[in-house]
Amino acid sequence: MNPYESRKKYASMKGAFLGLLSTLPENFTYRMQQGSGFAILAEFPWLGYTRHITSTPADNVWRQRGSQPWHRSADLRDVTLYTPSESVLKICDLSLAASRGGGRHEVGHAIADRAGHPNPTEFEFNKKIVKHIKLEPQVYSRANLHKWVNLLADIRLERWVGKEYPASVPDFFAIQRWVHKLESEGRGTSFAGDFLMALRDKGKGWRDEAAEKVYQEYSQEARDLVEKLEPIWSQVLKEGALEDTAHLPLACGLKLLNEIADLVKDPEDKNAKRKNKKSGEESGEESGGGSGEESGEESEGGSDEGSGEDSDEGSDEGSGGDSGEDSDEDSSGDSGGDSGGDSDEESGEESEGGSDGDSSGDSDQATSEGGKDGSLGLEKIASLLEGEGEAMDPSSAMEENIKIVEKKFGHKIYVPNNENISYRKLVLK
Repeated sequence: MNPYESRKKYASMKGAFLGLLSTLPENFTYRMQQGSGFAILAEFPWLGYTRHITSTPADNVWRQRGSQPWHRSADLRDVTLYTPSESVLKICDLSLAASRGGGRHEVGHAIADRAGHPNPTEFEFNKKIVKHIKLEPQVYSRANLHKWVNLLADIRLERWVGKEYPASVPDFFAIQRWVHKLESEGRGTSFAGDFLMALRDKGKGWRDEAAEKVYQEYSQEARDLVEKLEPIWSQVLKEGALEDTAHLPLACGLKLLNEIADLVKDPEDKNAKRKNKKSGEESGEESGGGSGEESGEESEGGSDEGSGEDSDEGSDEGSGGDSGEDSDEDSSGDSGGDSGGDSDEESGEESEGGSDGDSSGDSDQATSEGGKDGSLGLEKIASLLEGEGEAMDPSSAMEENIKIVEKKFGHKIYVPNNENISYRKLVLK
């Protein structure tokens, strides 16, 4: 039987994708194009800054991208969804649910990440992103900032789509099973890979018996670090309008890398800060005041923490639950006179997300797995800053699936792109 035929079971995909795409504003142009994989082509107001952060000093990031006239053109409103052709899905043996899940995931980027909407103003960009650019561009580049931001955006969009469109939840479970199968040989082989896969799975929250079994296959130290950093990455789950939270994947990606660099650089200093913070909290409780907690650790924002204009955002983010920011874009520019709001948000996030001293107990618990002196654990955590590790998404999973099938059949997969397949007649002599 020709493995490229029998494509009828995928006929319902187009309606599912176009149904989501139609939620974009009426003045947007959206289309579907079939090929070999899942992807979305669009301009994203926040996510598009990641490459500038990895190559440009912080005070010039916004101007490098946000001030360019072409970013205000009508072309911004063009959104193209790429999906595998039916014949590719057939030969790779994807289920209908997993196929829909891949498309829903990419459409979710367009909706949740505000594809085609205007870039932030310089003031807005400085207020939400610049304060989190604490490392040199080459550090973010080496760690592959885009990978972190995209992973956090994936978590945010799937949670949002699943909540707003409950019929999509079984599709996300299906594509998760497909991804887990493709990753089976890589689980447990590297700390960095286990950490990113565990972060993705815990963040998306598609948990059933099969998913729980997979989660236990990630190394304990990787899972421990995911738990330790949850007050930071969980901020992308903050409730709120999409336009108000679209910056969170970018902001949280920066904060995760900042915290990891801090853990690797000076774990002893982190321990001292936690002890100071704890003693400050105790003295604050004894005196009946509430200032001891914040004065014990974060002093760079000044003494007016909690009074800035971002106080509502700071308190949400500090909660460590469904709170956070929602963007995977750029972070640069000047602080722009927003120091009060910045310090408040920073104190709310860093007191729990940055140091997380109360929940961890031991100062370098997450940095010392693998050896009592912490050297092996620190080396593993440092591998995250070297760009190691991968957690598949629908796009990279499809690429891997195609490689496996091509190896099986011994030839490159033919992608018809909606053209009828023509066969060459062989004349036997």
